[in-house]
Order: sequence, then C-alpha cells, then structure tokens
Amino acid sequence: MVSDYEAGIPTNSEVRWVSLSPSKIQRKMQDIGEDISYYLVSTLLKEMGYKKRRYSKDQCLLNPENRDAQFNKIATLKKLSVEQDCPC
Repeated sequence: MVSDYEAGIPTNSEVRWVSLSPSKIQRKMQDIGEDISYYLVSTLLKEMGYKKRRYSKDQCLLNPENRDAQFNKIATLKKLSVEQDCPC
C-alpha cells in the first residue's frame, strides 16, 4: 500500500519515510474495504521502520545571487511559449 509513496536518504538506507500521513493511508485502506484505525496505521509504520519526515531549511536565501535574472528568464520563456502556442 505504501511502496509507491516511500522515500528515503540514498546515503542512509535506515532513514525511510512515507509521503502519506497515517490518516491518508487509513482512508486509502477504507477505500478498498479495510477498516483500520489511525492508531494501528501509525503503529505499523513505526514497526516497519518509517520515520516522520521533518522539513528543515539549511540556509537562508534572503538575497540569492541572480534571483531576478532567473525570474526574467522564466517570464521570457513563458512569453515565447504562449506566442508559439507551445503546450510545453
């Protein structure tokens, strides 16, 4: 059920997580006719070695170099795409 949503750190095979919350997994199980509690899903994920994903920001990007140039290039490419009726 969770293998399509599994992720981890390539350099550390012990650190794995699932991109679905326990409540979303519970709903997916209910959709296929399995009645399972939120608590059981959480417990099973923990027993299977999945960690809770914590997002962190390593560095502050208050004024990244070439930021305006990046947005100008994106705007130019978008304008060209619209002018040429390109769906890309």
